[in-house]
Amino acid sequence: MTGTFDYLLRVVVRDLHEFEHFLTAKLTKLAGVASLESSVSIRRVKDEATRIA
Repeated sequence: MTGTFDYLLRVVVRDLHEFEHFLTAKLTKLAGVASLESSVSIRRVKDEATRIA
């Protein structure tokens, strides 16, 4: 991971409402969290993981 980000989280939730609750009730309440940026996957591009040898 490069750039200005400190952490990358993969969050699995049932729907966008649950995601919003996670952000507002949990993540933003943590000490040290000054800002956040989220991206949402709209579809799966590949079904299996790719391993680099």
